[in-house]
Amino acid sequence: MRLGARLGFSGLEELEARVREVNFPVELALPHLISDFSDVAERMPEVRDIVTAARLEVLSVHASQGNLAADDYRLWAAPAVRLADELGATSVTFHPSIARKDRMAGQYAAMSHLKELQSETRAIVAL
Repeated sequence: MRLGARLGFSGLEELEARVREVNFPVELALPHLISDFSDVAERMPEVRDIVTAARLEVLSVHASQGNLAADDYRLWAAPAVRLADELGATSVTFHPSIARKDRMAGQYAAMSHLKELQSETRAIVAL
């Protein structure tokens, strides 16, 4: 079993500062809210480069919290999966948003989307 500490950030400047303080395996936690993630999403290669340059061992990537049942889920979920693969993480974790209406249909869509994401990665897609 490998254990790591959570390393979260909301922007690249914060990530650059935090990686300097770390010398142990981590769970790289992307910005929690989708609204905060949108700024980072366009700069994922820079996230990868910062983490790689710091020689951090990334055990897992913790994706932003978004609606896995939504048609546009790939906009935020796919970059998290790609980053996990690029960093050699063994898993990528998703947290579904709360579904109020048509709960069963939403859960079915979310599970279908997770299955699709799993088919594109070596990492374990976890919920």
